[in-house]
Amino acid sequence: MQFKNKIMKKQLSLFLSVMLVLTMLSGVTVSYAAEPTISFDSIPENGLVNVNDLSDFTVSVSSDATPESVELFVDGNSLGTKTAEPFSFNVPSDVLGSHTALAKVNIGSDTYIEAQKDFTIFEYVNGGINDLDYTFLTDALTDT
Repeated sequence: MQFKNKIMKKQLSLFLSVMLVLTMLSGVTVSYAAEPTISFDSIPENGLVNVNDLSDFTVSVSSDATPESVELFVDGNSLGTKTAEPFSFNVPSDVLGSHTALAKVNIGSDTYIEAQKDFTIFEYVNGGINDLDYTFLTDALTDT
């Protein structure tokens, strides 16, 4: 009887070891040599954009793999999805003011990375600034 218990304990131990290895292997992860990054090429570091200098929103992705798609949102509204470079999106007609851009990039196998950037679009009109508080603009420019 004791001999049977030892064999059963060894079988149970082997079974648990195999289950542990299988559990560890089931969590396959994709690794990259470098972490993919997203850049908002049309938005300067200080986040201030003159509407007269803006024709498209352009997003770039640095990654070891080519992204499958890039979707761009402004204030929660999708501007579309692109599947090939350049990842450029049309600027909406009512763009003056403060906004938030969110880029959602599919880097493969339905794995997504996201980046967000706040920005303000203003317009110079007859030597002045339209739709933007002048104090806000000067404060933002001196903070950079």
